[in-house]
Amino acid sequence: MQIQNQKLWVGIDVGSKSFHAALDFPQLFENQPMLSVSDLPEREFKLTNAGTKSFLSWVQALQSDFFALYSEDPFDDLPLHIVMESTGVYSIQLEKMILALFPYAKVVIANPEPIKAFSISLNIKNKTDKIDAQVIARYGRERTPVAKRKMSAEMEKLRSYARARSFLKDQRIALGNYHDNIIDSLAKRMCTNVAKSIDKEIAGLDREIDKIVLSAPEIKHEVDIMTSMPGIGQGTAVMLLGELGSLKDYPTRQKITAMSGLNPVRKLSGTSVNQTKLSKKGSPLVRRFLYMCSKTAMPRIPVLQDLYNRVLAKGNTRMQARCAVMRKMLLILRGMVIADKEFDKNYQNISKSA
Repeated sequence: MQIQNQKLWVGIDVGSKSFHAALDFPQLFENQPMLSVSDLPEREFKLTNAGTKSFLSWVQALQSDFFALYSEDPFDDLPLHIVMESTGVYSIQLEKMILALFPYAKVVIANPEPIKAFSISLNIKNKTDKIDAQVIARYGRERTPVAKRKMSAEMEKLRSYARARSFLKDQRIALGNYHDNIIDSLAKRMCTNVAKSIDKEIAGLDREIDKIVLSAPEIKHEVDIMTSMPGIGQGTAVMLLGELGSLKDYPTRQKITAMSGLNPVRKLSGTSVNQTKLSKKGSPLVRRFLYMCSKTAMPRIPVLQDLYNRVLAKGNTRMQARCAVMRKMLLILRGMVIADKEFDKNYQNISKSA
């Protein structure tokens, strides 16, 4: 039996303090039964370094038992592929612990929606951490998801700082609005003190972001190109890079549009349903910042204003026209970065140049 292209898939359901893991072996031997999803071996581990070590030891032991049970010939370990749903900080934390202990593993942090649809297709009625891990393992074996390209350490920091800055800015605005409606002097003074503290933290984040941009020539160059476009400041450029990664990494316009959630999704069913709306997948911060920047950019970039007017003329709403402008802005930025050219209002096809 040729096993060089076979993979061992492990599905993981990650929680805040522990994770459940399930294994799904490929079909290698004639006498090997085809296990149902509910029969896949599964176990719970603590979300710690010690728990991760126990997990890897468990995988190794099951793999040894598997080959000993079905074959008398010695086999090398199967390539380890791990898939887990995106759960924010917990899945990222577990991924780092696994790769620190076993750098040869392939870890995929997958979108939960396809896994949910896959579970429905299996007619799985119950939902527990154990079952979720088993479903994810079978999803990995049958759908073979591919890991996304990892961000550099600088880009990860940029994303973390930019998100923290955006959060603090929101809190600062909310606090300012609340302060204006307070009569009591003590409460006003407390709000003022908190506002000063937030301003100090935002300034600190700005300094750290500047350090990263200045210390990474590729990031600085991309920020410089993006900020040459009217309406795009460094804060927006940094946010886009943190959320999307380098715009050069998107081979097609469709991919970056889909990643930003600005791609249209059409629902058509006979004559009763026929509507088109944005998918709104991906980071909402990308759409939020592009929306704010579009207000400044449209009056200064004729091609954007013309697009806005054309979309309105077709009977669409102002919001639909604004979303079309946001998408166009993103495509122009991608075209500028790939072409390695600063913004030129006379070069109207920059978004289609790459």
